[in-house]
Amino acid sequence: MAYSSVCHIGLGLAGLFRFSSYGLVGGVYILIGHGFCSSCLFYLLYIFYERYHTRRGLLLKGLGRMAPSFMFFWFLFSVLNIGVPPSFPFFSEISILAGVLFGNVLSGFLVSFFLFFGGVYGIYFYVISCHGSEVLAGLSHQVTLREYLNRFGHLFPLFFIPLFVNFFYF
Repeated sequence: MAYSSVCHIGLGLAGLFRFSSYGLVGGVYILIGHGFCSSCLFYLLYIFYERYHTRRGLLLKGLGRMAPSFMFFWFLFSVLNIGVPPSFPFFSEISILAGVLFGNVLSGFLVSFFLFFGGVYGIYFYVISCHGSEVLAGLSHQVTLREYLNRFGHLFPLFFIPLFVNFFYF
């Protein structure tokens, strides 16, 4: 998760340091979206560690059958971290790419390259931990109300902020 977090921060800084209006707005917005999305992914990793006492993705494999609600939210926040439409990170990534491409096409391709491989890494980690035979079978998978409320508290702003923010008005 830390790799995708570093990728988001680097993308936000690329937009901010471009000093174009699209880049500045996209940089600020992606850092706000990063605060909601990555913090929930780190929270889910904390829950995994608290329950299963490991941080290794290969030992967490098979959680899709053992804890489907965990894996649903893990998938949801993994794809939101990548920036699928119509989420908040999607619009901020488009704004950053527009701001960077207006300045230098080579920088735009470099930013696109990092976006692509950051997304590949996020989906790869999801696939490793969700699919496969259970390694940790027989352990507790009860989900508390506190955990659900925390996940929904991170989820709603990522979908509802774009309804109230005009991204392309400067």
